[in-house]
Amino acid sequence: MLRVDGRDLSGWTSVQIIRALDQLADTFDLAISTSRASSAEIVEGAACEVIYRGEKLISGYIDDVDLSDTSTSSSLSVSGRSRAGDLVDCSAIHKPWRKRSGLEIARDICKPFGISVDLEIATGTLGEEGYFKIEDGETVFDVLDRLARLNGARLCSYPDGSIRFTRTGLLHYPDVLIARGINIASAHVRRSMAQRFSDYVFKAQLAADDETFGEAVAIKYEVRDDAVPRHRPLVVQTETQPRNTKGQFVEGEPIKHPLQLAATWERNTRAGKSLQMEYVLVDRKNPKRSWEHARGVGTQHRRRCRGRRIRHRRRVPRHAGHHDARLGGRDAYAGHPDAAGGVRREGAAQAEEAQGGGFSF
Repeated sequence: MLRVDGRDLSGWTSVQIIRALDQLADTFDLAISTSRASSAEIVEGAACEVIYRGEKLISGYIDDVDLSDTSTSSSLSVSGRSRAGDLVDCSAIHKPWRKRSGLEIARDICKPFGISVDLEIATGTLGEEGYFKIEDGETVFDVLDRLARLNGARLCSYPDGSIRFTRTGLLHYPDVLIARGINIASAHVRRSMAQRFSDYVFKAQLAADDETFGEAVAIKYEVRDDAVPRHRPLVVQTETQPRNTKGQFVEGEPIKHPLQLAATWERNTRAGKSLQMEYVLVDRKNPKRSWEHARGVGTQHRRRCRGRRIRHRRRVPRHAGHHDARLGGRDAYAGHPDAAGGVRREGAAQAEEAQGGGFSF
């Protein structure tokens, strides 16, 4: 159901909803015959909500309205995004910050759009930035993504329109199962080494002051990926980095270097994307509701669930998949902690290696 200006429009003949860990704004695409709904009831730019069986999936805006008419039929399609779509499109405007946390910076640039920003439980903190400025041409999302990478975090939209910094696999759904013979109709695995590197060298230039100058303010941090067998270095020059990393952790340990989170995140993400698992899932008892699971439709991606009897020639370590909830498509990925991913239950899915194993939604 599409709710626009308090009016509920139902009877849609085609519905596609995409939620992914590697995109901030959730998207929707609905279609209907014009005999059931008038295009005059739906105005581009209008605020709307997508609701399924009383569960809110998306709070956002209508981007496009398409009306098709032939000699024999007419149809109407409506597409849009969650409220975070404005953050993806629009330029970031704000004066530079000094000694502000990443969360404070994020809230400052999102405030004009009426979008709240928070931290997911157990994400930890976003480091304090000694000096942080918006680069020319950056969108709001570009700035948020830069903050997320520096802190080894991810961004995602919530059904109420808010956004949060999070990490994948924080919560576990033990009652959600993906298994051969139960709900896997088909599966495909793809492995790649093309975008992985043996050494990740992160460099940054701290602002000089009365006590530090020259080489003292040039810092770097290096992390290895032992799974890459040959010499393949990657050097990344960052513009900013946290000055104060108190309260931040990486792989369960307090971080010891301001670039450690960013370097570890880059390695883990690339490792995760290198192993992709695609699934077509089907509810054999009720095929029309194959994209639902025990926790509903609107439950967020990043959640871990159980998986078993996943076989291919190379052994997969304990892993997790992450729910994209693309209603009408289907695939999944597997890999490493904090890799971009999600499970497409009649939609897109990705998986990542995570503590405790299983697949994450």
